Amino acid sequence: MYSANRLSKRFILFVFALILSLSIAGQENILNDSLFQKSDRNETQLIEEIKQRLRSDSTNIGIMLMLGSLWESQMKFDSAMVIYKKTIEIDSICTQCYYRLAGVMVSRGMVKSAIEHYKKSLVLDSMNTSARAQLARLLKRENRFVEAIGHFTWMVEKDTLNAYLWEQVGDCASKLGNFSLTWQSYNTSFDLNSANMPLASKLIQLCIQSQIPTVIAHPIADRALGQDSTYIPIIRQKGYLHFMDESYRDAEKSFEKAYSYGDTSRFTMKFYGISLSNNGFYSKSSFFLEKAFAFDSTDGPLNYQLAKAQIEIGERVKAIDILNLTERLLTPNPHELSFLFATRADAYNRGRNYQKAIEQYYKAIDYTPDQLEYLFEIGLCHYYSKELQKAKNVFNQYIDSVSSLQDNESKKNRIGSANYFLKEIEKQLFFNDEH
Repeated sequence: MYSANRLSKRFILFVFALILSLSIAGQENILNDSLFQKSDRNETQLIEEIKQRLRSDSTNIGIMLMLGSLWESQMKFDSAMVIYKKTIEIDSICTQCYYRLAGVMVSRGMVKSAIEHYKKSLVLDSMNTSARAQLARLLKRENRFVEAIGHFTWMVEKDTLNAYLWEQVGDCASKLGNFSLTWQSYNTSFDLNSANMPLASKLIQLCIQSQIPTVIAHPIADRALGQDSTYIPIIRQKGYLHFMDESYRDAEKSFEKAYSYGDTSRFTMKFYGISLSNNGFYSKSSFFLEKAFAFDSTDGPLNYQLAKAQIEIGERVKAIDILNLTERLLTPNPHELSFLFATRADAYNRGRNYQKAIEQYYKAIDYTPDQLEYLFEIGLCHYYSKELQKAKNVFNQYIDSVSSLQDNESKKNRIGSANYFLKEIEKQLFFNDEH
């Protein structure tokens, strides 16, 4: 942060670079202006002198931009925004004016407006890579990946050895589901900068998720660990690659190393524990699997491995408790399943696919036989399907079942409806000579 008392040399160089970049017709070369010949004034003094100058030269965009930059350095973004807007009112084709205003808008959280002003800056000067870079970054941050990747691709074509740009293209391509471009971009970036550990981790994860053979992923991990052997995410991934290869000894070593560096993630606890179990170290395995179990007790495969390890070390009661819990997790709630099938039946029913609806209602009844209203719905489906005899049988079954209940008050309105449909069925059967 710049000193509140003195204008740093670094800041002066920045402002001079800004002024040199301006191409404003009719403006004087303010580098030769006596106002900027001395550097022994603090920011507040310089701001006052610039404001004084603007009273007599109110259209000097170069000086106005200088003032805006000074206000930015003092975190006075509202004041900077006002002055930058005035420069655009004076010169609507000043690309630097739009660029500077967009930057202040970002600082004020006005991201959408900033995006639009960066775009206007690029319309005036398509080669403004600073504006394009900021625009691409904001578009990516706003999840507008199609737009962002277009700008990042444009820049990487101009600067093919820029590892950062290649990674950005890969990030956007990943979000858009373009595997080949993601793979190409990440690999290119990693070749240019193998010290980028987070990128290496993304590459390895891409291999794992896309089921790329581990023989391709291992060299990436080894190359990255050659740069930083203590980077936990890749040590963890290296262990998982060994685990996928069923090389449990090597997996154990990698996970042990990650743990020794402070990795207590559920992932490491789980696969370290399973690797230990596969290597016959059941007591140690139980220790780490219990830690993973404490994070999430609903992981069936983990629970089996923990129970197995506990059985091996004589903790059979604990093992049975875990297996009982796992069984309860695996046994669906009958009322929830019944509701699922009944809801699906209702969807088929409304679509007049009565046979499908009937199938779903019967499945619902299998899980909750006491939900007799489903029988009524089945009767309706048969009735609307013109399966009159089947409808008659189901409605009679419904009435008999409801009547046998001690408390059937809530069912009485349906009994009346069922009797109504039975009468209608009898009429139709009579006239169809089907009685």
